[in-house]
Amino acid sequence: MILAFGLAFAAGTHAGIPVRGVPGLGEPTFLTPRTGWTSSVEGGFVRVYVGPTEADAAEWMLRAREGLTLQPSPATVLLGDEAFGDGDALYVFRDGNVAVFVRVERGALATARTLHAAIEDGPAWPAAPRLLPRGEGGWELGERGVSVSFTGGQLVPFRPGTWSELPATVVVWDAWGRPAEWERP
Repeated sequence: MILAFGLAFAAGTHAGIPVRGVPGLGEPTFLTPRTGWTSSVEGGFVRVYVGPTEADAAEWMLRAREGLTLQPSPATVLLGDEAFGDGDALYVFRDGNVAVFVRVERGALATARTLHAAIEDGPAWPAAPRLLPRGEGGWELGERGVSVSFTGGQLVPFRPGTWSELPATVVVWDAWGRPAEWERP
């Protein structure tokens, strides 16, 4: 039992944090593959980034820190591989390829602990979505995921994931907040 706990929170590549079902999280809003997803929590919000590699999450942490007006101190309580913030209104941490930004009125560390405990290991990174040709013309998305966003193209009315004109890009988000991207050749 102790070994399993240690392995689940060891640095490395994780599946991510479930986008639904974590206590205290609201409905997810998916941003971009570079910025991750966000959710409301009591008194504020969280942003979660799951990258393909630890280096991607470390870069996201750097961008998050640079985006703050006042530069925060390193955290006095460390969750994961690195963390910063006061633990009250702000706490940002990275565990392997998962990075989390918590901004609340108070209790940021408690929210961060909940999210850190929710990190799951699981299946490999999702493959790029496939757009399959349809018999009557158009294209249909092979994998629907939890959320789908796209640029360009023309959706077929009342047929989610089906286009009459090929989109330029498609992003499919999975249950752990990992984006899989397709780009028109």
